[in-house]
Amino acid sequence: MSEERSTEMTADGIEQMKARLKREDEAKEEAFEKRLEEIREGQAPWRAEQEAKERAEEQKRRKLLDDARHKREQEMKKSALASWESSGGTEAEFEKAWPSLRLETLKRRTLEDGERARIVQRRSNISTL
Repeated sequence: MSEERSTEMTADGIEQMKARLKREDEAKEEAFEKRLEEIREGQAPWRAEQEAKERAEEQKRRKLLDDARHKREQEMKKSALASWESSGGTEAEFEKAWPSLRLETLKRRTLEDGERARIVQRRSNISTL
């Protein structure tokens, strides 16, 4: 009986030890999660500042791009007006026709750019043979 009781106590002791270790692991995990959340909360102001900087930089890039587009369009319009007037047209007629002229000019330039790209591609393929 003494052996049986010793084995029983040992089994109980092992189960108790397992339960204690499990509680300790759970407590460690809970402490880890709590600390991780504290770190996240501490970094929130820094992250918000970084995001604000990124948004400001993106707005700046967009503005530069918009300004460059506007400048190119104004140059295109000025050039087209000069050509229009040298061909005998008036500025008032030009302003009326400009929206469709602009669209046609953009289409033509797009097609020309595509053709140039194809020519460059063909040349690069020939040179590598």
